[in-house]
Amino acid sequence: MSNQNKKFISISKQLLKVVFTFYFSITIVITIIHFAIEYYHTQDSIKSELQKISLTFKPSLVQSVWNFDDNQVESIMNGVLKLPTVLGVDIYDKKTKEILFSKYDKNLDLKDPSLLIVNEDLKYIKNNKSQYIGTVRYYSNANVVFDRVKVGFFIIFINSLIKSLILTVLFIWAFKKYLTIPLEDITNKIKNIQLDKISQHKQIVINSNTNNELTYLSSAFNKMLKNLNEQLKKLKEAQEHLVQSENMVALGNMVAGVAHEINTPIGMALTGITHLKDETNQIEQLYRSENMSEEDFEKYLETNNEINRSIQINLQKSADLIKSFKMVAVDQSSGAIRTINTKEYINDILLSLHNKLKQTKIKVHLTSPDDLNITINAGAISQIITNLIMNTIIHGFKPDEEGDIFITIQKIDNTLELIYKDTGIGISKEVKARLFDPFFTTKRSQGGSGLGTSIIYNLVTTGLQGTIKVTSELHKGMQYDIIIPLKKGEQK
Repeated sequence: MSNQNKKFISISKQLLKVVFTFYFSITIVITIIHFAIEYYHTQDSIKSELQKISLTFKPSLVQSVWNFDDNQVESIMNGVLKLPTVLGVDIYDKKTKEILFSKYDKNLDLKDPSLLIVNEDLKYIKNNKSQYIGTVRYYSNANVVFDRVKVGFFIIFINSLIKSLILTVLFIWAFKKYLTIPLEDITNKIKNIQLDKISQHKQIVINSNTNNELTYLSSAFNKMLKNLNEQLKKLKEAQEHLVQSENMVALGNMVAGVAHEINTPIGMALTGITHLKDETNQIEQLYRSENMSEEDFEKYLETNNEINRSIQINLQKSADLIKSFKMVAVDQSSGAIRTINTKEYINDILLSLHNKLKQTKIKVHLTSPDDLNITINAGAISQIITNLIMNTIIHGFKPDEEGDIFITIQKIDNTLELIYKDTGIGISKEVKARLFDPFFTTKRSQGGSGLGTSIIYNLVTTGLQGTIKVTSELHKGMQYDIIIPLKKGEQK
């Protein structure tokens, strides 16, 4: 195979990288936000302290300045500078800008952009008349703020680090237990299958206490082997029956040809699975030796996808030849009804689509009341939003084209109104007329199934008993107006 020389990249390591990249990114952002909030809160607190200090010493300063008692003014300023919050004090004339008195800490830089300054006018009151005698200015800066919050910063950092380490250990353990080891187990068992002794093989069993994708994979493979064995038996019986006829040679060639057609795709699928295990072992070795590069990981992704496509194609060919597999319809929504907060729920949907959205330059803007709770088929809402967004990604914009998606949710009387709008290329009148037709797509050659908007229509009109309206013109984007009725007791 052409993939033989490509580096193996473990699925577990791939998933761990994605999960932890996202987790650490969120952790860093939240920690930075926490730091920022704490910093600005402390900054405001220091400003408040400066104002209180200003009010406390104001009467004494007014009296001392009025009496031209320089010693008393200096004594007060020295006392103020002993306070940890204050780094400098000025008394100046606001009109002439002349500094009458000043006292600064040696570490104070008056050009520092982070200075915190509080001014207070000094007015002497005599005979109920106020006379301006100067303005006192108190200085502080970011260093004072940092001194206050650095202990809190350290605690937050250590807390985040401990949680991250614990989560890392738990994830590695879970991935190894539930993915890596079962995958190696099923790969080894499939590798040992001999097609010429297929009737002697026991069923492949995954050592798992739960049903998951791997148990379904082993079950499907066992069914294929069983049906293959039955078909081979029938072919053999037909061959033995026809051996007595005059066409024995021709019929024998036919049986051999069918057997060959069956063996070829199965053999290729087994080869692909074997190669997949080899690639997995290689990337695991690189990972454990800490020599795995981004290029190694990307090559593994390419190899994994190519092998998976090859295995899928060949297993499908085998299924068609032995007539043992039928097309499986797409699972319908469970139809479970539950109460959701619309804003939180749609944000969860957007989070689940983050991996798709981050590959584009499309921004999603959600507008919904914070307190809008409804009881509804949540799965239907999820599928509607997901299909709308995927439809926009696939059809609405060119690769690397910037754009916006606007989702607006509001309750009007006893109905839920969902407005979905994008700024993409839009559609023509001809396409709009067939938009909800099953299997209609403008990108059949690019893998479009034509089922996305049809599923949306059925979910809205049949599943939720609502209505959907489309507004669009070429180069003017798309807008879906969805109205869903809410029964009494289904809204808050």
